Amino acid sequence: MKWAFAICLGVGVCLCLLSGHPAYAEKRVALVIGNASYEYGPLKNPINDAKLVSATLESLGFKVIQEYDLDEDGIERAVIRFGRELDSVDTIGLFYYAGHGAQVNGENYLIPVGSKIEVQDDLYVEAVPVSDLLSIMERAPNRTNILILDACRNNPYPASTRSGTRGLAKIDAPPETLIAYATMPGGVAVDGDGANSPFTEALSKAMQVPGLRAEDVIREAAKSVNQSYPTQRPWLEGLLLNDFYFTPPSAEQVAQMNAASSPGNGGSTRSQDTSATQEIEIPDVGSEFKDCPQCPTMVVIPGGSFTMGSPLDEPERDIDEGPQFEVSIRQAFAVGKYEVTWNEWEACVKARGCSSDGPQSMGDDQGWGKGSRPVIGVNWNDAQSYVKWLSKETGQKYTLLSEAQWEYAARAGSTTPFFFGQQITTGQANFNGTETYNGSPQGAFQNQTTQVGQYPPNAFGLYDMHGNVFEWTQDCWNDSYDSTPTDGRANTSGNCDRRILRGGSWKRGPIYLRSAIRRWYTLINRGDHIGFRVTRSFE
Repeated sequence: MKWAFAICLGVGVCLCLLSGHPAYAEKRVALVIGNASYEYGPLKNPINDAKLVSATLESLGFKVIQEYDLDEDGIERAVIRFGRELDSVDTIGLFYYAGHGAQVNGENYLIPVGSKIEVQDDLYVEAVPVSDLLSIMERAPNRTNILILDACRNNPYPASTRSGTRGLAKIDAPPETLIAYATMPGGVAVDGDGANSPFTEALSKAMQVPGLRAEDVIREAAKSVNQSYPTQRPWLEGLLLNDFYFTPPSAEQVAQMNAASSPGNGGSTRSQDTSATQEIEIPDVGSEFKDCPQCPTMVVIPGGSFTMGSPLDEPERDIDEGPQFEVSIRQAFAVGKYEVTWNEWEACVKARGCSSDGPQSMGDDQGWGKGSRPVIGVNWNDAQSYVKWLSKETGQKYTLLSEAQWEYAARAGSTTPFFFGQQITTGQANFNGTETYNGSPQGAFQNQTTQVGQYPPNAFGLYDMHGNVFEWTQDCWNDSYDSTPTDGRANTSGNCDRRILRGGSWKRGPIYLRSAIRRWYTLINRGDHIGFRVTRSFE
């Protein structure tokens, strides 16, 4: 059974957006649940958080259904009652949950008070799937909804239920729905030192600011949290076609908006904001795009902070994986959803942007097949020719990932040797399964590459970050992190005749698949276990 499990302290909010109505003319309904009295460890803030949100929403015209310390039946009944209130197209529905949450196989669950969770399978009968809530909201006559989850703070449950993967899983937002998290999928949210969690406190304040659209309320809360807790990066998913304001714009703000959108002012719109931060349009985090039909599929991942390198007690750690240090990547960037495939490479060869000599010298595909398998036999110089061609073809800035970008993308909020935990199986990645790591079981050895995307993705939606082929990065080789930039840029000093490879491959054991492992080859080295992945900046 392939599974990822994480216990989280969650806060959920559903905000629904409509425009063109007078203040509070639409029906506003909220369900607020705070669960704190858990047998495995009572929680400090959920009741206070739920009360704060309830009071804020009531002051903003919401009919609030307040519930505390609910068991499974209580949560289900409250959700059904809430669904009945979403009875017209103009109803604004909002759901907020504070308490423990969990993820298994990418499905998020709300944990009731009184639940008996001793092994991971207990979640299927003891917890309430978030997808059930979304289904009720999606079937209701009202038009738009938002879900926000605050995760993950701790894991009070028995060791038999735990996996190294932390945080809640990313949820695909239904139409006209926003989904926001207090931290990125797989990340950790803090309780803070006060009576409320930092995210809920910031959210309540932002809701009361006149003229902030619902999306901007989340963003303002995110900025506030991240300023005080740099490792916590609130996250937003989904698309709303109409504006909803918790607190309507002031008369002065309305006049300014009308003036800005008038023909006499060039008909400017929000997308033409003149502030410096609006000059570059960045796609929504988690969204996917292709800049041309033959281009790689790219996934937008958020900026954020993480600890690079491996801790001293990580099994099979190499000395060049340290010292650990904090990296802060300022802005979202796009990463190849998959390793560059033969199809994508051969488009470059056909356009005479890349040479076929390298892969041919390695016997091309070794008889395994091309298509959507990762290209192999490319050296660092070959990879550079590909990103140069891709940049010229699209007019965008494509490069190889820096070491820091690669490890940040691979970890996706995790701190364990692999993004799915302390151990690894051949059901999770393509590697030499005859070798084991940290008590992992033995498995199969396929002795070749596999098509990309055959194994579970990480929390960022990236595939094959562990195994299949080693991936070239931009950095020059250094035997420690002493000179590595702390902002995510590549290290271009050191031995630049050697370049760094990450991620392990089909022919290596699990030691070489760890998120922190580093290996180098010279610029001209090739191998049937070596490929690459690309990144695109928005600068």
